[in-house]
Amino acid sequence: IVPSIPRPTLSLDAPIQPRTYLSPSNTSRKDIPKYFARKAHSQGSIFPDPYCEDEKDELLEENITTTLDSKLKHQIEEKRRRNTLSARKSRQRRIQHLQELERQRDDLQ
Repeated sequence: IVPSIPRPTLSLDAPIQPRTYLSPSNTSRKDIPKYFARKAHSQGSIFPDPYCEDEKDELLEENITTTLDSKLKHQIEEKRRRNTLSARKSRQRRIQHLQELERQRDDLQ
């Protein structure tokens, strides 16, 4: 059994990296993340008030990208920040768990 070499992880207070993609990916193609698009559509807030229901349906069918208001942008950034921090914590817990298992294994040998 080859001992694992722990990879350095980012600390929880490390800055969140900006989204930069060199090529199209499933994430980079989305102007609005699916969660926010569904939420906004169900609340009817993705379109400005002057649009009637028929115009909203036409715009949805044509898949026109709408401009994001600052509140929605902030919500998207905040959700991304929380998710990034959660992923970092999860990775740290996993590494600690593996180290504990390796320590227990070494104690048994």
